[in-house]
This record gives sequence, structure tokens and C-alpha cells, in this order.
Amino acid sequence: MQSSSSVLKNSCETSQSDIVIQLASNNLAIGFSSNSIAVRLKNPGCKIVPLEVTLSRPIYYVTHKDMLNYPTVHSFTDFIKDRFQPDKPIP
Repeated sequence: MQSSSSVLKNSCETSQSDIVIQLASNNLAIGFSSNSIAVRLKNPGCKIVPLEVTLSRPIYYVTHKDMLNYPTVHSFTDFIKDRFQPDKPIP
């Protein structure tokens, strides 16, 4: 008997949270969102699961500097800064 392994393939990316919520509520997607957006766009067809992740290696968050003015990007940046690097300013 062979063991099968599942490979998650990304077939769509969007920064539009309302689209992610609609896709997830129709069982077409899994998405990531800041807490404030998830609560604001709450949909009875979606389950919001808080992530408590421990990473064993460094990751880097990169965005265009002008994107930091967008509320969703700013919210995510604050989350990363507060959660993972509270004493280090983001350049």
C-alpha cells in the first residue's frame, strides 16, 4: 500500500479580503486576514480560526513601501511587528 501525500497548489492570490471571505464561504478557498478585517467581514459560511504559530526559522515580510499606507497592509505590518519583533522598528 502506497502512502499518498497531498500537495497544496496556489491557484489564486488576492489582497481583496471580501473576495477571500466569499470564496471561503463557498468552500473554494482558505485565506488569511487580520483580526479586524475577519471580524468586520464575518460571514456565517466561514469559520475564523486564530493562528498561534511557532516558526523554527526566519521569514521575511516584504512589501512595496507605498503599500504600507493601505489599511490591510498596515494592519498586517503592525501584527507582525507587535507579535514577532516588538523591540525592532520596521525600516
